Amino acid sequence: MDDVRELYEVIIDEAVAPFLARVAKQVGSPIPCIVYVCNEREWTKLCELNVLTNDKPAGEVRIGLKPLFRKGRFRFTVEAIVQNVAKGSGFSGFEMDGRIGREEGRVELIPEGHTIRYNVWDWSRLS
Repeated sequence: MDDVRELYEVIIDEAVAPFLARVAKQVGSPIPCIVYVCNEREWTKLCELNVLTNDKPAGEVRIGLKPLFRKGRFRFTVEAIVQNVAKGSGFSGFEMDGRIGREEGRVELIPEGHTIRYNVWDWSRLS
């Protein structure tokens, strides 16, 4: 799990956290979230992001990894649902995809795209 945990942490540090920061700046409000990862078909809390106050987290972020053909390489999917952020706009979260793996002793992250979601309150890809 330590090797996979490192991959999750790189996804969070290099993709999810910066993306949440950009969205938070646009909506003018921090977006505290709890991050979950899937371990053996069960969602497990990994960490909290942007929880700077005693407020309840506004959202949940889920990260899934799917092995690719090459050993040590994965496709990642991130899905987030947030509540009560940018009220009235319908903003409900985002999803993003990419690839991650070890290349010559280092972790390589290749983001491949993201989608901002509006009025989508159910998990569509990572249920």
